Amino acid sequence: MDSGRLVDLIQARGVSVASGVQDAEELVDILTPLTRPHRVVPVQATAVLDARVESVVAANISLSHVSYGADVIVTPADVDVETFLFPVSLSGSARLTYGDDTLIAKSQTATVIAPYRVFRSEIRADHEQIIVTIPRSRLEILAARLLGRGREEVEPALANVRVPASVIAQVETVVLMATEDLNAQSRDVLLRLEDLLIESILLALPDFRRQLPSAAFVPSRKVGAAMAYMDDHLAEPLTISEVATQVGVTARGLQLAFQRELNQTPMRWLRDRRLDAAHGLLSRAVPGQEVTVTSVARATGLHHLGHFARAFRDRFGEQPSSILTAQTGRLAAAIEEGPGGRPVTVLPRYREGLVPEQIAAPGS
Repeated sequence: MDSGRLVDLIQARGVSVASGVQDAEELVDILTPLTRPHRVVPVQATAVLDARVESVVAANISLSHVSYGADVIVTPADVDVETFLFPVSLSGSARLTYGDDTLIAKSQTATVIAPYRVFRSEIRADHEQIIVTIPRSRLEILAARLLGRGREEVEPALANVRVPASVIAQVETVVLMATEDLNAQSRDVLLRLEDLLIESILLALPDFRRQLPSAAFVPSRKVGAAMAYMDDHLAEPLTISEVATQVGVTARGLQLAFQRELNQTPMRWLRDRRLDAAHGLLSRAVPGQEVTVTSVARATGLHHLGHFARAFRDRFGEQPSSILTAQTGRLAAAIEEGPGGRPVTVLPRYREGLVPEQIAAPGS
């Protein structure tokens, strides 16, 4: 992802709304209209910020180039928010938490922070990012259109996503057009460009793509066949040559096709697919079953445990053992004895901050 040109463009065409801002509350007043209500607290009580923000406000979305200049913690100031955030990490380090999920942001990748749960960002002084702010209503409407179903909450997994060059190019186009004097017709064009950008962001998210009906995302016949073959053989030690042979192309041809259509190599796609499958098995583990990190790794073709643990942590921000322990612990604690000795399952509501409901277990 080449983000340097985009940063230069935002700085040149946007508005410098903060330069050398030292006070956290002043910075919050500047950033809140551009993102969502939040708080900024320096990690060190005596630390002084050196914040910088350049922003471009388009028709529905806004784009902000942000650096804090000090170690800070960002938390929400309001539970009910109406924006999705698409932070693109440019450099430095940050730790993001959304609900129960945690992620170490990687340079030159992005993620999506939905508005449904509490988030927390621990941002280092050297961290630099571009935040694309998208109205919740517009994203949910466009997601429903892509998925071919009614509007509903869209909650992508918290994961480092490589941003395709095509998405960066679309952002640049929106910035250029939004900073021109527009007539009514041009503004309509800008609105359509924004919708295209939002759809492209959604389609860049692997877990969203997997929800698409077969007619919505149609890879080429060879790429689709390769994806299907790898899906059917996740546990096996596959090579790109073997996969290419199975679908009737050369290894080089398959590499180029994946890069063109998915912006990644076949082996990277396979590794991510295996990691997602491992995450699913760990997060659905039931107490009493013989589920271990080793068994899950082997079942998904990730046989080198050291490499598996590192790749898993890079993708999801925590160790596989932590997810397994948390999941089995939650389920074990969820089975309680209700009135009259009946088993009762305690199921938390979807949104955080609400009192859990107690629902009688099936068959009680």
